[in-house]
Amino acid sequence: MVINGVVEEVDKNKMTCIVRIDNENKILASLVSGNKNKGIIQIPKEGSYVMVVMQERMLGFVCMVEEVEEVIINGGLLGGLIKIEALVSKLNSFIQAFNTHTHIVNTTGSAAAQSGSAQPITSSVEQVQKKDIEDERIKH
Repeated sequence: MVINGVVEEVDKNKMTCIVRIDNENKILASLVSGNKNKGIIQIPKEGSYVMVVMQERMLGFVCMVEEVEEVIINGGLLGGLIKIEALVSKLNSFIQAFNTHTHIVNTTGSAAAQSGSAQPITSSVEQVQKKDIEDERIKH
């Protein structure tokens, strides 16, 4: 059986939430199916609507979420997803600085210090394109 309700409280440690299904009844619903370090977990925002598949009389599993507070993929061990536009901008700023950088040669001091010559950078680095580093299968 599938029921609709409103999330009253979320417990991220236990990966559960309390769902109010009417004025008098509440149920405990799991946010995970099996191992919490595998798959995708949607943490619902408190006060948002959810759909719960009932497993037992008062225990269910959240299967759909109206508003998501957080998404955890494979336990979240690799950290957060990148902000692709910000990354491309910062990489291109670094590349621009690299491509326009010149070295200043110190001509004073010992003969050993003066014997070397500065080699100019003869090749430039290409600008980064979003498509070069974005996995379009995952959106956020």
